[in-house]
Amino acid sequence: MRRGSTLIELVVSLSILAVAVSVCLRLLFTMDRAVGSEEQQLTRTAGYTQLLDDLGADVRAAASAAATGSTLRLHGAAEVRYYWDDQQQATIRQAIAPESETTLYPHVRAAFEGDGPMVRVRLRSEKTDLRTAHYRRNR
Repeated sequence: MRRGSTLIELVVSLSILAVAVSVCLRLLFTMDRAVGSEEQQLTRTAGYTQLLDDLGADVRAAASAAATGSTLRLHGAAEVRYYWDDQQQATIRQAIAPESETTLYPHVRAAFEGDGPMVRVRLRSEKTDLRTAHYRRNR
């Protein structure tokens, strides 16, 4: 009777194990990369949503608006300025009065265009281009 295993059996079992481990590692890294890209997409979407919420409330409450490219100044009960910062790669909301407050919207570039009571907004990031408009109610 045979006792133990031969060298050929050992080599075959190690090669099968090596193939199985490499396939499992490849799947693990692919899933990790997919989760990372989904997380970035969710962060951008949350940035869009928060920017649109804040911008809509600020524009509706403003008595006047001055829009020039990537800068928007709103005057009314609150003085608010939106602008693009190249260094931080973010659109920034800066409330000047009555209190000083700064909010960053990373990787979301906003462009503004004023037309009477309406402010047109274009939001862009890597894969998204969104356009909308807000009307001032407080004229």
